[in-house]
Amino acid sequence: MEKSKYNIEKERGNEILIYNTYTGAVISLEDENVTYYKNGEYEKIPETEQLLDFGILVESLDQEMKEIDERKTKYIDSSTQLYLTILPTTLCNLRCVYCFESIRNITMTEDVVCDMIDFVKRTLIENNYKELNVNWFGGEPLFYPQLLKKVYNRIHDLTMEMGVHLSNSIITNGTFLSSNNIKFLKEMENLTYIQITLDGCKEVHDKRRPLIGSSSYTMIMENLDLCVKEELPISIRINVDKDNVEYVAQLINELGNHKDFKEKLSVYFGRVVGSQASYTSYEFSKIRSKCYKILKQYGFTHAVANYIPTSTAIQCGGLAKHSLVIDANGDLYTCWEVVGDPEYKIGTIYEGINQVDWKLKCTEKEECLKCKVYPICHSGCPKHYNDPLKNNCMYIPELLIDDIERLIVDD
Repeated sequence: MEKSKYNIEKERGNEILIYNTYTGAVISLEDENVTYYKNGEYEKIPETEQLLDFGILVESLDQEMKEIDERKTKYIDSSTQLYLTILPTTLCNLRCVYCFESIRNITMTEDVVCDMIDFVKRTLIENNYKELNVNWFGGEPLFYPQLLKKVYNRIHDLTMEMGVHLSNSIITNGTFLSSNNIKFLKEMENLTYIQITLDGCKEVHDKRRPLIGSSSYTMIMENLDLCVKEELPISIRINVDKDNVEYVAQLINELGNHKDFKEKLSVYFGRVVGSQASYTSYEFSKIRSKCYKILKQYGFTHAVANYIPTSTAIQCGGLAKHSLVIDANGDLYTCWEVVGDPEYKIGTIYEGINQVDWKLKCTEKEECLKCKVYPICHSGCPKHYNDPLKNNCMYIPELLIDDIERLIVDD
């Protein structure tokens, strides 16, 4: 019996706090159990079986690594679930200063919609998928709401016909969340989340995410009030870089002034990529820590409770054979960040996947295997793997355990 390679530990007087990044377990040992743990006398700890169940203790480190490797292989090669990101249109009414998508004017025609449904049906049958998870993306997926409804209804009818379980999510800028569109989203089968991005208070947000002739911030906040009243699963992504980090507290304070936002909104912080004002992943891990402390300060206990990162089977879902992105013209990719770039195109809905050697591939670095946060990071984004390792580190073990202590354990 050994202690897991992925235990992050912190001593607190006669107590030791342990967080395991593979299982997500957080436990505390006290008094003589601390001594037993440090000395490797695990059998003397009364809760030994529980520690084994939590992954704090393992039968052997070799077996632990073998389990992680098998989990990764299984996720890449086989699954009962198909994950699709669908872009009905690339059009958007905002002109965000850091947008990674080139401004293109492509919208699904009736022919593309029909051919896409045929492709999805073939894919479900050929791989015997039992579940279909669709993430609606753009552009702005609600730019043409009738088109989105049409595509959704055909996907829904297909899964009903085939006996496939359907779940949905949507990434929207929030400006088109009218009463009618909210009603449509509420009727979506198994809607797991609606992601909406905010970049700061009104002046800051409108400068970074401009809407011609109006305030995108004002529209989004008004629509958020409607969504919360309708109890839609809203996830607020606050994009942060060096240009807006000082305004995070003001935004969180403004959100907290709205009825039920603290209790019903999920809030998290996203790193802006590709801008001169962007933080490295390593820098952002420190910024994210400060931002979550602000969330707690302003009473967003629901959002803070979700702070603990969960382990993943692989560094990016886009590396798996069961995860695809369908562009508005029917092109296939493995990641929405590369949509429109022919270098990363892997096929079409007409021909299927024809790119055997995917541009995006597993890029885990040998030294990362020794890191305590490996199960939740796996060397980070494969598209940016050439970044210096330190700059690409998403989590700092010592900071992570400090945050878990302050934000969750001591709450």
